Amino acid sequence: MAIAEEVVAVPVPQHLRHDDVAAILKELWGLRTVCHYFRMALETAALRFNVTVADSHELPVALAIAKDFSDRWDGCPDAVLKSLAGASRPDLRKASSHRELP
Repeated sequence: MAIAEEVVAVPVPQHLRHDDVAAILKELWGLRTVCHYFRMALETAALRFNVTVADSHELPVALAIAKDFSDRWDGCPDAVLKSLAGASRPDLRKASSHRELP
């Protein structure tokens, strides 16, 4: 019982901004930057749970959007990766060509 008494309650946000969901997914996937296809896939996931892409989502909806995005995301097309990477940014494709976005 002593252990349970020492647990500190951490405030959990009730809403997440759409931009925050995108930032969390970007970090979760280990991306340095995102392409148009990333944003389109995130918007499509949001539309599966909302009628529109809202500026802010209730936490359960934000989590469902993040899960749906992650379940379906297959990365940017290689041509887009190559055009964004260029000679000066070779680090954009560090892990996998279909799991990493520039």
